[in-house]
Amino acid sequence: MCASIVDYPSSDTDSSEDENESSEPVVAVVVSTSDASGSTVSMKRESSNEIQSQGHMKRQKIKNIKKNILPLPDSIHTMFKDDKRHEDDNSQHGGRIRSFQHVAGNWATYVYIPFSSDERFDDLVQELMTCLQDFKFEKMSDYHISLSRIVTIRHHWIESLTQSLKMKLLKFNRFICSTANFKFYTNDERTRTFLSLQVTDPGEKLNQLTCLIDESFQEFNLDKYYKNPSYHISIGWCLGDVLNQITDNKQSEMQDILSTFLEENEDLSYIDVDEIKCKIGNKVFTYHMLNS
Repeated sequence: MCASIVDYPSSDTDSSEDENESSEPVVAVVVSTSDASGSTVSMKRESSNEIQSQGHMKRQKIKNIKKNILPLPDSIHTMFKDDKRHEDDNSQHGGRIRSFQHVAGNWATYVYIPFSSDERFDDLVQELMTCLQDFKFEKMSDYHISLSRIVTIRHHWIESLTQSLKMKLLKFNRFICSTANFKFYTNDERTRTFLSLQVTDPGEKLNQLTCLIDESFQEFNLDKYYKNPSYHISIGWCLGDVLNQITDNKQSEMQDILSTFLEENEDLSYIDVDEIKCKIGNKVFTYHMLNS
């Protein structure tokens, strides 16, 4: 095989880019070879300058296309910001710290028995808060008996989870439980202390309900409730773990207040459990129980 090179005079190296494009040397490489029949076949290879020129033209076309593309509105850009995190401001909710970080698309979920208070009960709570004023206890915004942990679920799980709970809970008969004593609790992180009324249930209906709810939660790999749950109605809270700071004398004083109140208002010592609620984000699903 033989190769012959045809060369042309080069242009002035100080010329502009446009001049280079018009006057750069063109080098043609003609390659002669023989095919199977012995005939000579000539092939022409593009020079490196031609390849560079073609590449430049392609890049120029891309630039022109980009110039003609209309810019996206700002409203579209803001829809896809990289920072999706929610900055939690503790001052907006009494200094309380979340048990878990807020994640966009996750919904806080728990199941509970609602407890409706009246003016008499509110007076009792206020009197007990006064006993604990040194610790800055505050009244709860609502009263309920928790039947599950607080878990987080994805939005597309909501319908399936609520249907699973419905199939189990609507078959349950209403029942009565009672309260007679108070107890202090802390959350798992020990960032808050709660004053609560203990709830007793001789028929262990509360445990049965929790087992049913755990079954539904397990379908979505959610955490079960505590192994040996202590059912209660939280009525007040304060920041931090103050369990060891509340004296026995103070607790005896508070128990006397509660016992006297329940003797005078016996109807408030009983809780008629006729419905169960599941709160998912800002949505509340209610399950009415059967009349026994």
